[in-house]
Amino acid sequence: ISSSRLTGMISLAKDVIQMSAIGGGGLSGKPRLGKTVIIYARRRTRSHSEAFGTHQPAGPKSRHGSAPILGDPRKLVYHSGHRVPLTKREALMPAYPRKEIEEMVERWLAANRDSERVGDWVKSLGRMYTEDAEYSWNMGPNREFIARGRQQIEDWALGTHMEGFEKWRYPYYKIIIDEQQGEVIGIWRQVAPVKRDDGTDYEVSGLGGSWFRYGGNYQWAWQKDFFDLGNVKDLFMQLAADGKLERPVKQKLRRLAWGLKLPGVEPIHADLSFGQKLKGLLAMLRIVLFG
Repeated sequence: ISSSRLTGMISLAKDVIQMSAIGGGGLSGKPRLGKTVIIYARRRTRSHSEAFGTHQPAGPKSRHGSAPILGDPRKLVYHSGHRVPLTKREALMPAYPRKEIEEMVERWLAANRDSERVGDWVKSLGRMYTEDAEYSWNMGPNREFIARGRQQIEDWALGTHMEGFEKWRYPYYKIIIDEQQGEVIGIWRQVAPVKRDDGTDYEVSGLGGSWFRYGGNYQWAWQKDFFDLGNVKDLFMQLAADGKLERPVKQKLRRLAWGLKLPGVEPIHADLSFGQKLKGLLAMLRIVLFG
């Protein structure tokens, strides 16, 4: 290690020893759930990345990432998409009043119940997004659905992709609110509108949920859904075997099987070549056969 880099590391270590965690459990504890962790240093000559020789220009890497935000020499802020507070007092103030976010959640749950009752997701939910909102979910190892702006959310996320699911139910059973960052996580179930022969529900196993970012004016600015895709496919196979899968869902599955794109579905990275896929398949085959 060069002397300049060693000096930077020592300087950073001194700062860390003397800092206090605002909204967390201090140096010896874990940050409390629902708090923005902002670490103030008494003195800071260079950033952590500068000290370790990995410096990049200050500023957020992504609107949706959790990258450290550098730039203000008085603090390091772990960012989750909201505007970085400039003062210690601002850091202690919530992004939005908790009661306002609670009211947003109640309106959202009521709109979901209305959508389930009438079988129209666009009418009740479309207006609950800002004009420039983003809505996404993962569709496999190298596929992500992304709708950018309210129009695409209505046309694609609540329209095309919900065809065949008009009568499905998505009851929420857990809500977590973080007013410091203006974010909400809702855990829900996915229940088909038909019953098994024994009278029980066809339901996707595992957890499903949505991560929201509040945008003010009782509208979401960002939403990311998460669920177990493997369990969804398994339930579709059960419904298909019992002759209870809706025709629009069958048509979507056929399009996906033939490599046809659904609107808003984008690759996460370049597709693997045939040779790379074959290499992976052979490697797994060796593991299965010989351990």
